[in-house]
Amino acid sequence: MNNWLERLYNLRRDKRGDHESPHKPVLLLAVLDLVDRGEINRNRIELTEHLIEAYKDFFEIVRRGRDTPNPHLPIYHLAGDGFWNLVPQSSNGPVYKHGSVSAPKSLKRLREESGYAELDQDLWKLMADPSSRTILKRALIARYFPSHRESFFNLFSSKPDNTYSAIKLNDLDQPKLSRNAAFRKTIREIYDYRCAACGIRLILQEGPKKVLIEAAHLIPWEAGQNDHPSNGMALCRNDHWALDEHLIAPCPSKEHQAGVWKVSPVLDSRIADQQAFIRLDAKHVISPTEWKFLPDQEALQWREKRLLGA
Repeated sequence: MNNWLERLYNLRRDKRGDHESPHKPVLLLAVLDLVDRGEINRNRIELTEHLIEAYKDFFEIVRRGRDTPNPHLPIYHLAGDGFWNLVPQSSNGPVYKHGSVSAPKSLKRLREESGYAELDQDLWKLMADPSSRTILKRALIARYFPSHRESFFNLFSSKPDNTYSAIKLNDLDQPKLSRNAAFRKTIREIYDYRCAACGIRLILQEGPKKVLIEAAHLIPWEAGQNDHPSNGMALCRNDHWALDEHLIAPCPSKEHQAGVWKVSPVLDSRIADQQAFIRLDAKHVISPTEWKFLPDQEALQWREKRLLGA
């Protein structure tokens, strides 16, 4: 489970602009829902009207701006993530061509080229198991669409009053560890392993890769079940602890899109041990490497309101 949540948290996506494309995770949620319904009961995902309808219903929940629910695009490009294989209708070679920017121009054309899609067998085994399938759904929503959680619940064929709510992610130790690992990997990578507060960056390459920084939630998981990267920040262990204790807080700023640090007035500049935190006051938050993952303004406000003694 750990490996698959990491991979699903880091789907290859459109990097244009400041908006993360929703197409691939929406398609995967549609597939999971059809497995729930029993319409997909083996590792053969046919491009049926039921799949397209489910995809479009879910897409309407999350679409923004110029988002268009063209299903042939995620069906084709998801093959680039290494676990979704488009099975060709003929012996003309693979449907998906790695590195090619061209794609079928329509769903009709895609159906002419591909009969169905197959998942990696290990991922399919997880999808086929009801408990694991629920965990995958929750993880995809937490990572990509946390603010639309209830809307998705209302459309899923497994309603919150039965299978879906019967399994709580925090009640299952291994899935919780897997989700944490997936979130941690994503946040550390988009901050290039650098602390967004003090700026330290230390990587030990001898043996297993070791890094100094950790992944912190801005709004805690328990409060929002939100693993979107804009709700995360890479911090060294000391600054992560100070954040959790509300001694420091990243706060909204008109001058810096990523925010600025504020320091709790309970800290005393005369005490040498506290000066490392005090020096952060009014310093800008070091930005992630992708602008679409800048800290969410609501999350920054949440932290500012809870700064100790402010």
